[in-house]
Amino acid sequence: MRIARRIALAALSALCMGGAVAGTTTFAGATEFTFNGYNNGAGPVNGNLLRVCAPGFMCHVAYGDVQYIAGWGYTPMISTAIDQVEAGAAVRGTLESIDPQGTLAYYSMEFDLHTKDFFSKNPGAHITVAPRAFLPFLRTDPGYEGSPYHGYPTFLTWPGSSPAKKIPHAYGDGIILGNVPCKNGLPEVGGVRQLPAPSGAYLNTAQTHGIAIEYFIGPANTDPLSSAPGVSPNITACPAYRTIGGVATASPAQLSLDDQSVYAVKVFVKQYTCVDTGNICRTVGYSIQKTSPAAGPVVKGGGDESSFRDMTQGGASWGAPARSWAALQSSDLSSWFISNIFTSAMGQYDNWEFQVKNFSINASNSAPGWW
Repeated sequence: MRIARRIALAALSALCMGGAVAGTTTFAGATEFTFNGYNNGAGPVNGNLLRVCAPGFMCHVAYGDVQYIAGWGYTPMISTAIDQVEAGAAVRGTLESIDPQGTLAYYSMEFDLHTKDFFSKNPGAHITVAPRAFLPFLRTDPGYEGSPYHGYPTFLTWPGSSPAKKIPHAYGDGIILGNVPCKNGLPEVGGVRQLPAPSGAYLNTAQTHGIAIEYFIGPANTDPLSSAPGVSPNITACPAYRTIGGVATASPAQLSLDDQSVYAVKVFVKQYTCVDTGNICRTVGYSIQKTSPAAGPVVKGGGDESSFRDMTQGGASWGAPARSWAALQSSDLSSWFISNIFTSAMGQYDNWEFQVKNFSINASNSAPGWW
């Protein structure tokens, strides 16, 4: 019998993630989010703020910790409170009410992305879309303020940063949009990163306005800025072409994300048992189409159980159980989030924004119809 359960987002108002403190679901029931970065006039460093708003709710605001990093070509900024329940750079939620153990096969997320001026004003940043992933946070309930939720590791410190800048990590799977790395955490042979099979199906160089599949495997092994296998906090690959059954097709899996445009973004994460290992694996599939100001082609990537699987649950060479979504408590396996990271420092009274509209999140044992 087909099992399919679709959430009415308006009913999410009673939920909180994993039975944690109230407010863990950032905007319960909301279907529209506006992410904004702005400078309040206190200067290019001290005045930077990050904010996320939803109609009918108070906005969540956090200071953006700004630190010049040599060689980056711009001054990146991270929310100083991204490891809190309420932060100005992330929206969190959960499907716990219908999938409390996180065992349904497909988690799928759909929304319209209104890019506004995000990409031009943040050339080194990206947007994270994570239908099946947990973003750790520090507790704020009385008597436990500042302690890590469920005892998960706290965010590591950016090497050499002063004041100390925290680098977020997460557990789970999703995609990233914008300035994206394409080889983080991939295995090496003779010092050369090995792209996923099949040959030619994945890009060898980072993309400035592109799409990457990313597996979030928890805190980095000592260095949060490293992309080395076994050290990097994530495993990333950029599909060039859609693959089916481990074979590359002629269908492109990339497009260039432009400012002042609207994109229909659809992403799923499938959880299943790998036949060859007997362990639980995951795969990420996406469909993205530019819909305004002029319609473009639909691009699809990932979603192939024979190509670029998340195998970290089984302690494969790409990860270990302590650094994978398998380290989560069962109540956190149904989490999702949308966030931005590495946005630029801004001059006085400057700002940027992007919007997520018509948001929905689903859990099912059947693949989404759009796939």
